[in-house]
Amino acid sequence: MTDRQRNTLVVGCIIFGILALGSVGTGIIVTALGQTGNTARTRTVRSNRTEKAASQQQSSNEIQTKVFEEKERIEKKIQEYENIHLPNWYKLVEALETSDITDSYKYAETAKRQTKEILDDIPDVEWGNTGDKEFDIQCEQLRNKMLEVYTAKYESIVKLIIFIENPDSPEKMTEAIVAVEESADIWEDFIDEVSEVIY
Repeated sequence: MTDRQRNTLVVGCIIFGILALGSVGTGIIVTALGQTGNTARTRTVRSNRTEKAASQQQSSNEIQTKVFEEKERIEKKIQEYENIHLPNWYKLVEALETSDITDSYKYAETAKRQTKEILDDIPDVEWGNTGDKEFDIQCEQLRNKMLEVYTAKYESIVKLIIFIENPDSPEKMTEAIVAVEESADIWEDFIDEVSEVIY
């Protein structure tokens, strides 16, 4: 095995690590709608409290329904992004593992374009506005984390392309490896946040 093939294989293995972390996967979201009860000492107080509790229960149920629907929307958007870029990343890993420089370059360029398209779409993603302040804050943080993770993924693919163009450069190989490892770490954090918010 030549140094060039070894270097390509090393980067391919690291990218495979990203892909192993790259899929959030579809899960089942279960939200239990709470019940509130109310007892009163007098009929008038009972009536007022019952009406107030019913109103609060209705409001609470509406918010929980919105949260449930928003979780489904978030999951669908993340799956959409994964469906856009992951199949090509798997092909890229396969090409790198077989030291096919031509295909590696082709798939890396496609990955760069796809990741850029996702990055361009993320600012238009609006999550939250459910009425549940804590959940809405988590949604905004998740969107920001998604922007961070796809930015890191984009930067790592750019450095990988530079390495593919200069396969005999140990410096370019090191830069690509570091970028891919950093991207994998950020991706793992993103998956944890997704799990906390929607599952």
